[in-house]
Amino acid sequence: MGIISNPADIKLPTVDIPCPEVGGVIRLRSAFADELEGMDRRDDESPRELARRTAREVIGRFAIRENGESLFDKPEDAPDLPAGVASRINDAFYELNGFIDDSEPEGK
Repeated sequence: MGIISNPADIKLPTVDIPCPEVGGVIRLRSAFADELEGMDRRDDESPRELARRTAREVIGRFAIRENGESLFDKPEDAPDLPAGVASRINDAFYELNGFIDDSEPEGK
């Protein structure tokens, strides 16, 4: 593995999420740290509202086409999603970005 000397050469990890409810697979790219600003839970927001808003934000900002370009021109163009799809997208995004550790503790 060589040293990256051109920012255009940075390849972000991706994950493909099967979403037959919306007609296919949604591909997400991982986030840069500064892109996560503002994605925290709001004080007046229920867990359900957080999941719905987060999934819409994630798909609007991090869903990509096969060529790596954003799926949506503007993040706010992303649609609301069925609950099951929103849950899978959030889980995949959190895992892709290292917020979920699926490994089991030793001895369990």
